[in-house]
Amino acid sequence: MSRLRVAIVGLGGTGSHVAQQLVMIGIRDFVLVDSDTVERSNLNRLVTATAADCEISKTSLTRRVLRASAPGVEVAVVDDFLPAADAIDALKGVDVVFGCVDNDGARLALNELSLAYRLPYFDIAVGIDASSGQVAQAGGRVAVVVPGGPCLHCMNEIDVEEARYWLSSAQEQVEARERGYISGLDVPAPAVVSLNGTVASVAVSEFALYATGVRPPSPKTELDLLGVGRGKSSQWLTPTTVERSVGCVQCAASGLGDGADVERYGRGLNDRASSSLNP
Repeated sequence: MSRLRVAIVGLGGTGSHVAQQLVMIGIRDFVLVDSDTVERSNLNRLVTATAADCEISKTSLTRRVLRASAPGVEVAVVDDFLPAADAIDALKGVDVVFGCVDNDGARLALNELSLAYRLPYFDIAVGIDASSGQVAQAGGRVAVVVPGGPCLHCMNEIDVEEARYWLSSAQEQVEARERGYISGLDVPAPAVVSLNGTVASVAVSEFALYATGVRPPSPKTELDLLGVGRGKSSQWLTPTTVERSVGCVQCAASGLGDGADVERYGRGLNDRASSSLNP
């Protein structure tokens, strides 16, 4: 564990849990990527921040927690959004990537980066469907991309239209909303710390099993908090079998390295001050 260099992209509700757990299981070399600072509304789900930490960068606060847990830990920080060129460049030199992002633009770029450079990639997603004070669905999933296995596109875990929106410039996003092409993507989704922590723990456990050779990771593990449609109202944690899709457009980048030109996703986005990465 201590010889691995691990990147965490997005240090919000799930990423803060992942960082805390990874250092506790022995990771001693980190790359942290996030452009956001802490807001008061984040405090109910960030395990790396206190009320005194508002307006401080999430990377700095995560670094503080890591160094407090393991004084000799190495931490490289990228205070930028994905897919900015400096963020992508920093990720090329790691052994494992954790994606703790909340939009499919960043997710698509990370998926292709993982394929191009043959980097194991653990992607985390959580969500709560609530309206009129009632929770209809709640849960999350962990998807794992490893060399030779299915990618997120094979798993149908990337909404191409959503990805196109998040990878466009700020002006293009405004125009898309005005024309009615896209709606709802800029509305904050509710999340709770216990749900974030549960899904983050599933991801870290899958990583630990994979890194130590105990067993291969499950391509996709789903958490259904309510047990909707399962015959019993309870929490359900279910592995899903997924095969690599023949002719997958993203898998075509497998092993291409710099030839995949993942940096292209960041071109033309210089007018964006930041990117919301964190659930």
